[in-house]
Amino acid sequence: MTYQEACNEIMQLEQEVQVLKQRKFREEQVIEIKKKELEKYTDDLYREHYDVKQLEKNSIGTLLKKISGNYQKEYEKETKEYLAAKAKYDEFNIMIEDLHSEVSRYQNEIFRKEQEIKRKKQDLRNNYPEGMEIAQKEEELRKKLYSQKKELEEAITATHRVFELASNAMEQYKSAKSWATYDTFFKGGLVSDLIKYDKIDNAAASISQLQSATDRMNKELKDVKTAFDSNINHIDGSTRFFDIAFDNIFTDWSVRDKLSSNVDELSRYCSKVEALLASLRNEKRSIEQQILQ
Repeated sequence: MTYQEACNEIMQLEQEVQVLKQRKFREEQVIEIKKKELEKYTDDLYREHYDVKQLEKNSIGTLLKKISGNYQKEYEKETKEYLAAKAKYDEFNIMIEDLHSEVSRYQNEIFRKEQEIKRKKQDLRNNYPEGMEIAQKEEELRKKLYSQKKELEEAITATHRVFELASNAMEQYKSAKSWATYDTFFKGGLVSDLIKYDKIDNAAASISQLQSATDRMNKELKDVKTAFDSNINHIDGSTRFFDIAFDNIFTDWSVRDKLSSNVDELSRYCSKVEALLASLRNEKRSIEQQILQ
């Protein structure tokens, strides 16, 4: 067999695997649809079973039905409905089991063919000069992919830390905003001011850590050639003295507005970081798939 013929065999197997994966995916989708339908038939079954059991009880209602002569007719009707519901329930259960069996069959066939592809590729590398050259290139590519994967993992870790700190700061500002709202409209006084600024201090501590965490994130993102606008504004403590010493609606409202602005700013920032995290994780998954090929 020539090198090209061996390659064609592998390509044929790879196409067969793709077809099997598509069929497996379609069957899995059908299973999910049937499961949802089964939920309805399960509810029907329980309801009909309950109706039958109610008629079988020695209750006053049952006794009255027996006296009036309606019991047997109603019992037969409810039993028939119960049996119909059970038949439908059993039918869908069997259908889902059959679909699961089909999915398992596809999975086994996919696994078998993928193993055959691996074996044939290895033969290609070992037995053909062209294959040996390809193997060297693949090894170089694999090393590069592993390096990229490691850098992405570091970027993901650093970005996740930024997300945690930003989220924590946002929650603290939200809590402070709630106290500021209370202070503005209900004159909470010194106690609410102290609680409010305790929340602000906690948020400021997270923001302070966020600066260094962001620097590290940007460094890691640079390694994976990803740009990110990490600028963020946060509240200062300049209004604290006036807010507490001259507790009035104007200073209260000013602080509340600043807190509201910070919550909005951090919410937008968290959304951006979350989207960045998703992008990095997708890229990592893509590289992992390439490594496994």
